[in-house]
Amino acid sequence: MRMVSAGARPWGVAVLGFILISSSLVHMHKLLVDRLWYMETYNYLPSWLMLSRYAFSWAQRIIGLGAGIGLLCRRNIARQMVILIGWITMIFVFWKHPFPAWQKHVYYLEQQPAIRLLFAELGAPHFSIASVAWPALVVYYVLEIVFWSCFIYYLTRPRVKAHFLSP
Repeated sequence: MRMVSAGARPWGVAVLGFILISSSLVHMHKLLVDRLWYMETYNYLPSWLMLSRYAFSWAQRIIGLGAGIGLLCRRNIARQMVILIGWITMIFVFWKHPFPAWQKHVYYLEQQPAIRLLFAELGAPHFSIASVAWPALVVYYVLEIVFWSCFIYYLTRPRVKAHFLSP
């Protein structure tokens, strides 16, 4: 990592801050606009657990937004919150993306005309996304864990950490 001066923000901090802010805002919008879809996706859960999960999704997005802004403002508490979000995401990745909800999402994707057209253009008009749902979910779990592991590693590097601890 290259820093221009002692007070300059490492570029990775800015990138991570903008990723957290933009992804939080996009997901907040989806939680508002697609609430019915969310409830249908997780309707296999008891209602109290589905609503708890929905509330947790909101909390995660609000904290993510605040942490992203805090990273850009050099707040060490924001760096620590991102690390905590990363650990929580990795530990609960199976609950964050359970297979029954993944299957419903796959079914939704298969109904989209653009997806059908894409497979037809690729010469596989009868390909079913459902045939690769389980392997795709495993890949998604691995990517989620690798993604957050990299951020945690980055945010705990001495030079990055010093950026948040210096006045």
